[in-house]
Amino acid sequence: MDVRPRRALRPLYGDRSTPGIIGGPKKAGTSFFHACATGVLIHKHRRYTVGLMSVTKGAKPHQQVQTLLDQVAARGLTVRGVVLDAGFDSGRPCCCCRNGT
Repeated sequence: MDVRPRRALRPLYGDRSTPGIIGGPKKAGTSFFHACATGVLIHKHRRYTVGLMSVTKGAKPHQQVQTLLDQVAARGLTVRGVVLDAGFDSGRPCCCCRNGT
């Protein structure tokens, strides 16, 4: 099966000291966001979330991908391929997925 890790940012308009908040470029009137990364499986035109993690300040993209892949493996699913979106643009996640480390 192919897994697609992706990052989602939801605007924060409240207390910036809330756990799980990261900063970023201004969008939707704020520069603070709730951030999470998901591992998604697409099967027969249906989308299944098979991994979920909170993204914290300083978390590297390759660490996020590895955490999601570990969650998928813990569920007994075999990964055939990984499709990365722009949220994982460092290049290191690609090496992480290719080498299996």
